[in-house]
Amino acid sequence: MNHIKDQIRCGAAYRLGLTGKGIGVAVLDTGIFLHRDFDSRVTGFADMVNGKTFAYDDCGHGTHICGIIGGSGRMSGGRYSGIAPGCDIVMVKVLDRKGNGYSSDVLAGISWILERKEKLGIRILNISVGACSKRGMSENSALVKGVNRAWDAGLVVVVAAGNNGPRTMSITTPGISRKVITVGCSDDDREVLVGGNRMVDYSGRGPTAACICKPDLVAPGCSVVSCSSRADKYTIKSGTSICIFPEGTRGKTESELELGEFHNGSFKMATKTGCPIIPLSISGSREILEAHFPKIRGTHVTVTYGKPIIPGELTKEEKKEIGNYTKNILLEQLKENA
Repeated sequence: MNHIKDQIRCGAAYRLGLTGKGIGVAVLDTGIFLHRDFDSRVTGFADMVNGKTFAYDDCGHGTHICGIIGGSGRMSGGRYSGIAPGCDIVMVKVLDRKGNGYSSDVLAGISWILERKEKLGIRILNISVGACSKRGMSENSALVKGVNRAWDAGLVVVVAAGNNGPRTMSITTPGISRKVITVGCSDDDREVLVGGNRMVDYSGRGPTAACICKPDLVAPGCSVVSCSSRADKYTIKSGTSICIFPEGTRGKTESELELGEFHNGSFKMATKTGCPIIPLSISGSREILEAHFPKIRGTHVTVTYGKPIIPGELTKEEKKEIGNYTKNILLEQLKENA
């Protein structure tokens, strides 16, 4: 987060004492986990999906977004603090555990916020929701009318540009509204996994069908470290999972059971953010090419996913030797499939 705050020059605002204190930010998303980085600043919660009355996040996206907006960085010594670490957060859950939702729930969420904006001190509305159906791309759509109503009521409405780029006219609804602030990703030239698909240059581009220039601004959005919905840890998102080969190269031994040295540095990202490590082993792939190079042959390959390794649950010694710890687990998986 610090490099992002440097790029958008948050330091200048902080030197003026501007941290978001006293400002309520409403977020329409998947919910929120009461991470300790939010202190006691989650001042409101509503659930338009399941009707629950307590704060929760069964997806993780909403918690991650709230951490970017207003996490204090308390659990990381300030390293992963959000843009406005003093703001109050009001979460309205409008998306399910898979990040999907209905326009009707989004509109109900906007109405809920407007009814309580004075009481909760809401000044800003963040919406990480986008629809790309042809019918929804009109400025007369219900979603666009909904965000316009919030803007006209005095809220600063910030909406995602969506992930349907790089073609023109790929801004999702309600980001096509000419009133709201539509935000795109400035570093989408890096290949990431978005919604399970490997993508590059994915951020939505304008203009809109009404020839309105969009997005209004762009900011870094790839591999952002923020609050996790698991305990008081941190996680990396841009919709991104990362596959790391800790040996640093392909195995060149005759046996799949002879593994090279695992470099501990390749595990630092997980240990620093608390992200789970999924041991993944591939058995039988040598028979495709290496065993009879240069001929390629069809064969049976087994891909095995092991039980997640949670860095926070390891002993001090296991963390210190996390490379060997993971290597031993992978060896057992390979032996089972040998």
